[in-house]
Amino acid sequence: MVKIKKHMLLDFERLGVGLIVKVHKYAEARLGPENPHTNSGVLFNTYEVDVLIEDRIKHLRIEVSHEPGVGMQRMDWATTQDSGSVHFLQDVS
Repeated sequence: MVKIKKHMLLDFERLGVGLIVKVHKYAEARLGPENPHTNSGVLFNTYEVDVLIEDRIKHLRIEVSHEPGVGMQRMDWATTQDSGSVHFLQDVS
């Protein structure tokens, strides 16, 4: 599962490419079991981060979800007004 950390370069849908400059909070949770084939739930890692996008710092929540045994992983971002998906580009540290 992808772990969000400082100096990661991510592509934020509708916002553009951004660099993680600070991770404020991290939380982990498990829901399930919802998949009868794997008998395991979905793992969620939630991060509160500051991201540098186009010379501006934006405070975002990033949620990484992963279903063990299936290999499905998804990253999404959100603010109080908007949301979208996230794609990993590289770690520039």
